[in-house]
Amino acid sequence: MHSVIGSDGSFRTVTSTGNMAFSSDGTTYARCGNTVFSSKGTVLTETPSGIASSDGTFFSRIGNTLFGSDGSFYTSF
Repeated sequence: MHSVIGSDGSFRTVTSTGNMAFSSDGTTYARCGNTVFSSKGTVLTETPSGIASSDGTFFSRIGNTLFGSDGSFYTSF
């Protein structure tokens, strides 16, 4: 289990088991290879340089923080 803080003030805990992850905000994630499918309909694809989202946002990872091309960021711990 880990926690995630977003630049929008959001806070959630995420529990992972196998290829599934469950967020305290009610979102479920399923991983298949380097692709993650969200129950909210978003698809995330991991690339060597970061994470590309189906909504057009690209996230660059520095340490335990993801910086989005839309100005957002998310830190996990």
